[in-house]
Amino acid sequence: MSSTQVVQRRPIMWLLIVLLLAGSVLGFMRIEQTTTAHSAPNASSPSVFPPDDTHVLARFTFNGHVEDVSGNQRHATLIGGEFVSSRFGQGLLVGQAASNGIDWSAYANLLAHPYTIEMVLTPEETQNWRKLFGFSDTADAGWYYRSQGFQAYPHPTIGSNQLLPNQRHYLAIVSTAANQIEVYFQGALIGTTNASFTAPPQQALFFRDDVNTGRREQLVGVIEGLRISATTRTAQELTAAYQRLAALEQEVFVQKRADRTLINAGEDLTYTLRLTNPQASSVTVTEIVDQLPAGFRYQTGSTALLTTSDPQITEQNSAQQLRWAGPFTLPGQSFIELRFQVAISPNLSSGTYRNSAYATLQRDGNLIAALPALNAAPVVIPPPTAARNPSATTEGGSVTVDPATGRPTISLPRGNTRGVLFTTQATCPTPPGGEPTSVVLLHNGYSYAMQETPPASGTYAVTIPANQLANAAIHIVVTCSGDTEQPIENEVGQVQFYDPSGIIFDAATGNPLTGATVTLYRVPGAEVGTGCLTVETRPAARDEREPWSGVADHVPGANDERLQPDLDPPQIRPAQNPQITNNEGRYGWDVVTGCWYIQVSAPGYQSRVSPLVGVPPEVTDLHLGLTPRSSEDLSHVFLPVIVR
Repeated sequence: MSSTQVVQRRPIMWLLIVLLLAGSVLGFMRIEQTTTAHSAPNASSPSVFPPDDTHVLARFTFNGHVEDVSGNQRHATLIGGEFVSSRFGQGLLVGQAASNGIDWSAYANLLAHPYTIEMVLTPEETQNWRKLFGFSDTADAGWYYRSQGFQAYPHPTIGSNQLLPNQRHYLAIVSTAANQIEVYFQGALIGTTNASFTAPPQQALFFRDDVNTGRREQLVGVIEGLRISATTRTAQELTAAYQRLAALEQEVFVQKRADRTLINAGEDLTYTLRLTNPQASSVTVTEIVDQLPAGFRYQTGSTALLTTSDPQITEQNSAQQLRWAGPFTLPGQSFIELRFQVAISPNLSSGTYRNSAYATLQRDGNLIAALPALNAAPVVIPPPTAARNPSATTEGGSVTVDPATGRPTISLPRGNTRGVLFTTQATCPTPPGGEPTSVVLLHNGYSYAMQETPPASGTYAVTIPANQLANAAIHIVVTCSGDTEQPIENEVGQVQFYDPSGIIFDAATGNPLTGATVTLYRVPGAEVGTGCLTVETRPAARDEREPWSGVADHVPGANDERLQPDLDPPQIRPAQNPQITNNEGRYGWDVVTGCWYIQVSAPGYQSRVSPLVGVPPEVTDLHLGLTPRSSEDLSHVFLPVIVR
């Protein structure tokens, strides 16, 4: 929508967020056992907002809860979502569950003029309208945004082409009258509009779409902060708040990964910690601390990479805290890694186990804290396996299988119109034993009865329609004919959507190439605008099939970084690198800010490196043509010489 005064109806976004069913599906309840990390004093995440003043009504950090941390005790109610690791500790992921958002209606009467509402969030996509705030769960009116701007529906849109996906957004809505607001994006005013309600509202529902549109305009993304104040904050205050947030993003941050995400009780596991320094100057790491879940025990002598010294171990509530003392040097625009092993108790029950890590640093003689990894690196101890050898087939995307878990990940470009055929074998372990009496697939709040195909084969299949696919896990529920009719539920796969980044094609024919391997790289330290061009600054194309052909192909450097998809918090989505192009030759990632390029190879073609491109703005047209190898090239096959 443009910023003209013509009010248009928002397009209905029906692909990613479909009508979600309330309550449990078929009476089955999904239970996740999540261990809570024991926070050390230095492990708390920094506030994304400046220190509270007397005007603050409530402030939410979403670090594992929706409690008001301002001290005013005006807590919200969690409607639904998942707490995930982020650069600022944790955030609330919404849009991937049957219910989403938070309810602050108990204090809605406090939202009288003057008020300011600030929110920090990272959306996964902004092509379609996404609801940020509503004053009734049955009314379509409320605050929405997408890439073209902000709208207090049904009033006109303000702003234009600024709100990009997978970038951290700081939004501030400031009342100028009981029914009027100013809207600030990244600390800058983008316009004034009717608020769509007269303060105070009847309800205060954040990050939740209404039933009027079947919740199809549900926000999909991570919220890291929400602050509500009883004052009209000034432009200077809001600019300073954004500058503070931007400065935090330049701090050293911690990431963590496990070598496996699915493991059995009693086995060993390897963790890797990574500290990344985005700034040009080096820092000194004085200590690294990792808080293990209860039942996970450090393996003596297993520390490697950064140091081989064992950590100091402290027992806290049956859990170990590991502390490696420095000093360690962390160069500018670089990272360091530390690896260690743990043994998992054979007595742990099934569930998801997470842990936290943090570090303290010295810069210019001052002791500071890195941005921690809180409740990161989830490891799942699964229930008994009833669904085995899952597989997926789709013509609209690509499927990769995790060799450690056997689970397929289906990666689909947004706008996909093809369904997914999902197949699994179903058995009944002992207990309960017996034979499967029903096999049901669960995805995105929907349930699908799977059919045994062919009969008596033990293999079950069903097709998930394209318009019911979403960024969500796939679960199989098997009910057995044993002594108990207790169903067994296994997570067996994942669907991930991404904005298409480009098409790989045959340079001779122009036809798309299916099955090409595309690997993503980033140039550390290169800044968008100076280190690489963007869609707004690139020169005219030399080949209309390649919009970036006016830029020379990048020459890879020794320090270029191949993005590892298993680090938590993630920096690319979907979490797979490399990718395989689909039947339309498409590939794509959602990425953080930086200078990026791809390397592409395919059997029978010459490999190629793309130009270096800057994000943001988003890049959706990095198309590359591969040149077929000549018959002469293909005839030069070199065989090893065997010397007797």
